[in-house]
Amino acid sequence: MVMWRAALRARELGLVPGYRVYTLGEDGHIVGRADIDCLHDEAAVERAQNLADGHAVELWEGTRRIALINKDGSSTRYAAN
Repeated sequence: MVMWRAALRARELGLVPGYRVYTLGEDGHIVGRADIDCLHDEAAVERAQNLADGHAVELWEGTRRIALINKDGSSTRYAAN
């Protein structure tokens, strides 16, 4: 099966976690948000890095904070809870 079809089917079945990417301003406050669907955390981190566009972003799945990506591209991963 083509990968995008597999992802679409997983989303239809509710198997794909919904992630949120919060864009942070210079003062650390949230200035934007993007909702993304990815098959796993690593893919979500990569998408969040692409969305950062020179800003710091935080990646969340529900109440679980996954990563902080700094505006310089460095990142901090948080332990799964």
